[in-house]
Amino acid sequence: TRDGIVTLLDPSSVAAESYRELSANVRFMALSLPSSGLPAEERQELLASGAVERPPMGRGIMMASPTANNGKTATAVNLAVASARAGQRTVIVDADLRRPRVAQLFGLGRLRGLSDLLAERGTVDDYLVNVGVPNLLVLPAGTLPPNPADVLANAQLDLVYRQLQERFDLIIIDTPAVLAVPDALEAGRLVDWALLVMQHTVSTRREVVGTIERLEQVGVRVEGGVLNAIDTRSDAYYYYYTYYHRLEYGAAVDGVEGGGPRGPRVPVGVGRSGGPVGPGGRVGPGDGDGTSGDRAGGGAGGGLGTRDR
Repeated sequence: TRDGIVTLLDPSSVAAESYRELSANVRFMALSLPSSGLPAEERQELLASGAVERPPMGRGIMMASPTANNGKTATAVNLAVASARAGQRTVIVDADLRRPRVAQLFGLGRLRGLSDLLAERGTVDDYLVNVGVPNLLVLPAGTLPPNPADVLANAQLDLVYRQLQERFDLIIIDTPAVLAVPDALEAGRLVDWALLVMQHTVSTRREVVGTIERLEQVGVRVEGGVLNAIDTRSDAYYYYYTYYHRLEYGAAVDGVEGGGPRGPRVPVGVGRSGGPVGPGGRVGPGDGDGTSGDRAGGGAGGGLGTRDR
Protein backbone atom coordinates (compact mmCIF):
# COMPACT_ATOMS: atom_id res chain seq x y z
CA THR A 1 0.00 0.00 0.00
CA ARG A 2 2.57 2.80 0.70
CA ASP A 3 0.86 4.04 3.84
CA GLY A 4 3.11 6.50 5.63
CA ILE A 5 4.85 7.80 2.49
CA VAL A 6 3.22 11.21 2.56
CA THR A 7 5.62 12.53 -0.08
CA LEU A 8 3.91 10.15 -2.52
CA LEU A 9 0.35 10.08 -1.19
CA ASP A 10 -0.09 13.77 -0.42
CA PRO A 11 2.83 15.73 -1.92
CA SER A 12 1.12 19.10 -1.39
CA SER A 13 0.69 18.60 2.36
CA VAL A 14 2.59 20.48 5.06
CA ALA A 15 4.25 17.24 6.14
CA ALA A 16 5.51 16.55 2.60
CA GLU A 17 6.86 20.07 2.40
CA SER A 18 8.72 19.49 5.67
CA TYR A 19 10.39 16.42 4.17
CA ARG A 20 11.37 18.40 1.08
CA GLU A 21 12.94 21.01 3.33
CA LEU A 22 14.74 18.26 5.22
CA SER A 23 16.02 16.90 1.90
CA ALA A 24 17.34 20.32 0.89
CA ASN A 25 19.16 20.73 4.19
CA VAL A 26 20.71 17.28 3.87
CA ARG A 27 21.99 18.18 0.39
CA PHE A 28 23.60 21.36 1.65
CA MET A 29 25.07 19.51 4.61
CA ALA A 30 26.63 16.97 2.25
CA LEU A 31 28.68 19.69 0.60
CA SER A 32 30.22 20.81 3.88
CA LEU A 33 31.50 17.46 5.13
CA PRO A 34 34.78 15.67 4.30
CA SER A 35 34.76 12.76 1.88
CA SER A 36 33.18 9.49 2.91
CA GLY A 37 34.92 6.23 2.18
CA LEU A 38 37.89 7.25 4.31
CA PRO A 39 39.25 5.34 7.32
CA ALA A 40 37.46 6.37 10.49
CA GLU A 41 40.52 8.01 12.06
CA GLU A 42 41.31 10.05 8.93
CA ARG A 43 37.67 11.09 8.59
CA GLN A 44 37.60 12.26 12.20
CA GLU A 45 40.80 14.28 11.69
CA LEU A 46 39.26 16.03 8.70
CA LEU A 47 36.10 16.75 10.61
CA ALA A 48 38.06 18.12 13.55
CA SER A 49 40.15 20.34 11.26
CA GLY A 50 37.06 21.88 9.69
CA ALA A 51 38.12 20.85 6.17
CA VAL A 52 35.48 21.47 3.52
CA GLU A 53 35.36 19.90 0.08
CA ARG A 54 32.82 18.88 -2.52
CA PRO A 55 31.98 15.16 -2.24
CA PRO A 56 33.52 13.14 -5.10
CA MET A 57 31.39 10.10 -4.25
CA GLY A 58 27.94 9.40 -2.93
CA ARG A 59 27.16 10.56 0.59
CA GLY A 60 26.01 8.13 3.26
CA ILE A 61 23.60 9.08 6.03
CA MET A 62 22.45 6.77 8.80
CA MET A 63 18.95 7.16 10.19
CA ALA A 64 19.20 6.57 13.93
CA SER A 65 16.75 6.64 16.82
CA PRO A 66 17.09 5.93 20.54
CA THR A 67 14.32 3.32 20.70
CA ALA A 68 11.59 1.86 18.52
CA ASN A 69 8.43 3.74 17.49
CA ASN A 70 10.09 7.08 16.80
CA GLY A 71 9.06 7.30 13.15
CA LYS A 72 12.61 6.65 11.94
CA THR A 73 11.78 4.41 8.98
CA ALA A 74 8.94 6.63 7.77
CA THR A 75 11.32 9.60 7.96
CA ALA A 76 13.98 7.67 6.03
CA VAL A 77 11.56 6.65 3.29
CA ASN A 78 10.06 10.12 2.88
CA LEU A 79 13.52 11.68 2.85
CA ALA A 80 14.52 9.22 0.13
CA VAL A 81 11.49 10.08 -2.02
CA ALA A 82 11.97 13.83 -1.55
CA SER A 83 15.67 13.57 -2.42
CA ALA A 84 15.02 11.47 -5.51
CA ARG A 85 12.37 13.89 -6.74
CA ALA A 86 14.87 16.71 -6.28
CA GLY A 87 17.13 14.98 -8.82
CA GLN A 88 19.49 13.09 -6.53
CA ARG A 89 20.26 9.50 -7.42
CA THR A 90 19.12 7.94 -4.17
CA VAL A 91 19.18 4.49 -2.62
CA ILE A 92 17.63 3.52 0.69
CA VAL A 93 19.21 0.51 2.36
CA ASP A 94 17.23 -1.41 4.97
CA ALA A 95 19.92 -2.47 7.44
CA ASP A 96 17.36 -3.38 10.11
CA LEU A 97 17.79 -7.13 9.89
CA ARG A 98 15.50 -7.70 12.87
CA ARG A 99 12.30 -5.80 12.07
CA PRO A 100 12.67 -4.42 8.53
CA ARG A 101 9.94 -2.05 7.35
CA VAL A 102 11.23 -0.26 4.26
CA ALA A 103 9.88 -2.84 1.79
CA GLN A 104 6.58 -2.93 3.67
CA LEU A 105 6.13 0.84 3.43
CA PHE A 106 6.66 0.67 -0.33
CA GLY A 107 4.09 -2.12 -0.60
CA LEU A 108 6.66 -4.74 -1.52
CA GLY A 109 6.59 -8.36 -0.42
CA ARG A 110 9.41 -10.35 1.13
CA LEU A 111 12.38 -9.93 -1.18
CA ARG A 112 16.00 -10.99 -1.24
CA GLY A 113 18.19 -8.12 -0.14
CA LEU A 114 21.13 -6.95 1.93
CA SER A 115 21.63 -10.07 4.06
CA ASP A 116 21.49 -12.31 0.98
CA LEU A 117 23.89 -10.03 -0.88
CA LEU A 118 26.40 -10.21 1.96
CA ALA A 119 26.06 -13.99 2.30
CA GLU A 120 26.26 -14.76 -1.41
CA ARG A 121 28.84 -12.08 -2.29
CA GLY A 122 26.80 -11.14 -5.32
CA THR A 123 26.51 -7.92 -7.29
CA VAL A 124 24.49 -5.14 -5.72
CA ASP A 125 22.54 -4.55 -8.94
CA ASP A 126 20.93 -7.96 -8.59
CA TYR A 127 19.26 -6.94 -5.32
CA LEU A 128 18.19 -3.35 -5.95
CA VAL A 129 14.45 -2.83 -6.40
CA ASN A 130 12.75 -0.20 -8.55
CA VAL A 131 9.77 1.24 -6.66
CA GLY A 132 8.48 3.43 -9.46
CA VAL A 133 10.00 6.70 -8.24
CA PRO A 134 12.53 8.20 -10.67
CA ASN A 135 16.08 8.31 -9.25
CA LEU A 136 15.16 6.02 -6.34
CA LEU A 137 16.06 2.38 -5.75
CA VAL A 138 15.63 0.24 -2.63
CA LEU A 139 17.92 -2.39 -1.18
CA PRO A 140 15.62 -4.45 1.09
CA ALA A 141 16.80 -6.19 4.25
CA GLY A 142 16.43 -9.64 2.72
CA THR A 143 16.35 -12.92 4.63
CA LEU A 144 16.40 -12.31 8.38
CA PRO A 145 19.57 -13.87 9.84
CA PRO A 146 19.95 -15.27 13.37
CA ASN A 147 22.94 -12.99 14.01
CA PRO A 148 22.19 -9.53 12.54
CA ALA A 149 25.06 -7.66 14.22
CA ASP A 150 27.61 -10.20 12.97
CA VAL A 151 26.22 -9.96 9.44
CA LEU A 152 26.63 -6.16 9.46
CA ALA A 153 30.16 -6.51 10.85
CA ASN A 154 31.13 -8.50 7.75
CA ALA A 155 33.84 -6.77 5.71
CA GLN A 156 31.75 -7.52 2.62
CA LEU A 157 29.45 -4.68 3.70
CA ASP A 158 32.28 -2.21 3.06
CA LEU A 159 32.54 -3.44 -0.53
CA VAL A 160 28.78 -3.17 -1.04
CA TYR A 161 28.81 0.35 0.34
CA ARG A 162 31.60 1.38 -2.02
CA GLN A 163 29.58 0.06 -4.97
CA LEU A 164 26.64 2.16 -3.84
CA GLN A 165 28.86 5.23 -3.48
CA GLU A 166 29.99 4.91 -7.07
CA ARG A 167 26.41 4.74 -8.35
CA PHE A 168 24.34 7.05 -6.12
CA ASP A 169 24.50 10.61 -4.85
CA LEU A 170 22.77 9.80 -1.57
CA ILE A 171 22.78 6.56 0.41
CA ILE A 172 20.23 6.43 3.23
CA ILE A 173 20.74 3.56 5.68
CA ASP A 174 17.87 2.64 7.98
CA THR A 175 19.04 0.87 11.15
CA PRO A 176 17.55 -0.59 14.34
CA ALA A 177 17.21 1.50 17.48
CA VAL A 178 20.65 2.45 18.81
CA LEU A 179 19.97 1.77 22.48
CA ALA A 180 18.38 -1.61 21.82
CA VAL A 181 21.01 -3.55 19.86
CA PRO A 182 24.55 -2.96 18.48
CA ASP A 183 23.55 -3.28 14.82
CA ALA A 184 23.40 0.47 14.15
CA LEU A 185 26.94 0.90 15.45
CA GLU A 186 28.20 -1.64 12.90
CA ALA A 187 26.47 0.11 10.01
CA GLY A 188 27.55 3.51 11.30
CA ARG A 189 31.22 2.89 10.52
CA LEU A 190 30.46 3.45 6.83
CA VAL A 191 28.51 6.68 6.76
CA ASP A 192 29.44 10.35 6.72
CA TRP A 193 27.05 11.24 9.51
CA ALA A 194 23.88 10.28 11.33
CA LEU A 195 20.49 11.95 11.51
CA LEU A 196 18.79 11.37 14.86
CA VAL A 197 15.04 10.80 14.63
CA MET A 198 12.94 11.31 17.75
CA GLN A 199 9.23 11.45 18.43
CA HIS A 200 7.50 13.99 20.60
CA THR A 201 6.15 12.38 23.83
CA VAL A 202 8.13 9.17 23.11
CA SER A 203 11.84 10.07 23.27
CA THR A 204 13.23 11.13 26.63
CA ARG A 205 16.12 13.51 27.04
CA ARG A 206 18.22 10.83 28.69
CA GLU A 207 17.63 8.49 25.74
CA VAL A 208 18.55 11.19 23.23
CA VAL A 209 21.77 12.12 25.01
CA GLY A 210 22.67 8.45 25.50
CA THR A 211 22.13 7.75 21.80
CA ILE A 212 24.35 10.63 20.72
CA GLU A 213 27.09 9.58 23.13
CA ARG A 214 26.94 5.95 22.03
CA LEU A 215 27.21 6.85 18.36
CA GLU A 216 30.02 9.32 18.84
CA GLN A 217 31.98 6.82 20.93
CA VAL A 218 32.37 4.70 17.79
CA GLY A 219 33.08 7.65 15.49
CA VAL A 220 29.59 8.31 14.12
CA ARG A 221 29.00 12.05 14.01
CA VAL A 222 25.42 13.13 14.75
CA GLU A 223 24.93 16.24 12.62
CA GLY A 224 21.24 16.93 13.13
CA GLY A 225 17.88 15.64 14.17
CA VAL A 226 14.20 15.42 13.35
CA LEU A 227 11.47 15.62 15.96
CA ASN A 228 8.40 13.78 14.69
CA ALA A 229 4.71 14.02 15.44
CA ILE A 230 4.55 17.59 16.60
CA ASP A 231 0.89 18.58 16.56
CA THR A 232 0.75 21.96 14.86
CA ARG A 233 -2.73 22.50 16.27
CA SER A 234 -1.26 22.80 19.74
CA ASP A 235 -0.44 26.12 21.36
CA ALA A 236 3.02 24.76 22.26
CA TYR A 237 3.92 24.21 18.60
CA TYR A 238 2.85 27.70 17.59
CA TYR A 239 4.72 29.27 20.49
CA TYR A 240 8.02 27.49 19.82
CA TYR A 241 7.80 27.86 16.03
CA THR A 242 7.20 31.61 16.41
CA TYR A 243 9.80 32.02 19.15
CA TYR A 244 12.64 30.35 17.27
CA HIS A 245 11.81 32.10 14.00
CA ARG A 246 11.93 35.44 15.82
CA LEU A 247 15.38 34.52 17.07
CA GLU A 248 16.54 33.44 13.63
CA TYR A 249 15.07 36.18 11.47
CA GLY A 250 14.72 39.04 13.94
CA ALA A 251 11.02 39.49 13.27
CA ALA A 252 7.75 38.23 14.64
CA VAL A 253 5.99 35.45 12.76
CA ASP A 254 2.28 36.01 12.61
CA GLY A 255 1.38 32.60 11.22
CA VAL A 256 2.73 29.32 9.90
CA GLU A 257 1.87 28.34 6.34
CA GLY A 258 -0.35 25.30 6.50
CA GLY A 259 0.08 25.16 10.25
CA GLY A 260 -1.23 27.28 13.07
CA PRO A 261 -4.07 26.17 15.29
CA ARG A 262 -5.52 23.76 12.71
CA GLY A 263 -2.38 22.43 11.06
CA PRO A 264 -1.39 18.75 10.78
CA ARG A 265 1.26 16.75 12.61
CA VAL A 266 4.59 17.33 10.90
CA PRO A 267 8.29 16.57 11.33
CA VAL A 268 10.14 19.52 12.80
CA GLY A 269 13.87 20.22 12.89
CA VAL A 270 15.86 20.43 16.09
CA GLY A 271 19.10 22.18 16.90
CA ARG A 272 22.22 20.31 17.90
CA SER A 273 24.72 21.67 20.34
CA GLY A 274 24.90 19.43 23.35
CA GLY A 275 21.50 17.98 22.45
CA PRO A 276 18.18 18.75 20.80
CA VAL A 277 16.43 22.00 21.49
CA GLY A 278 13.38 21.55 23.67
CA PRO A 279 11.14 23.64 25.91
CA GLY A 280 13.32 25.54 28.31
CA GLY A 281 16.57 25.19 26.34
CA ARG A 282 19.06 22.61 25.24
CA VAL A 283 19.45 19.13 26.56
CA GLY A 284 22.63 18.52 28.50
CA PRO A 285 24.30 15.32 29.71
CA GLY A 286 22.66 13.93 32.79
CA ASP A 287 19.38 15.74 32.20
CA GLY A 288 16.16 13.85 32.49
CA ASP A 289 14.74 11.02 34.46
CA GLY A 290 12.45 9.53 31.85
CA THR A 291 9.29 11.08 33.22
CA SER A 292 6.53 12.52 31.08
CA GLY A 293 7.86 16.00 31.70
CA ASP A 294 11.26 14.97 30.41
CA ARG A 295 10.38 14.23 26.82
CA ALA A 296 12.32 15.67 23.93
CA GLY A 297 10.59 18.94 23.28
CA GLY A 298 9.56 20.88 20.21
CA GLY A 299 12.38 22.24 18.13
CA ALA A 300 11.68 24.69 15.36
CA GLY A 301 11.48 24.83 11.62
CA GLY A 302 13.48 23.54 8.72
CA GLY A 303 13.54 19.79 9.20
CA LEU A 304 17.24 19.62 10.10
CA GLY A 305 19.28 21.24 12.84
CA THR A 306 23.05 21.05 12.85
CA ARG A 307 25.86 21.46 15.29
CA ASP A 308 26.98 24.90 16.25
CA ARG A 309 30.23 25.44 14.37
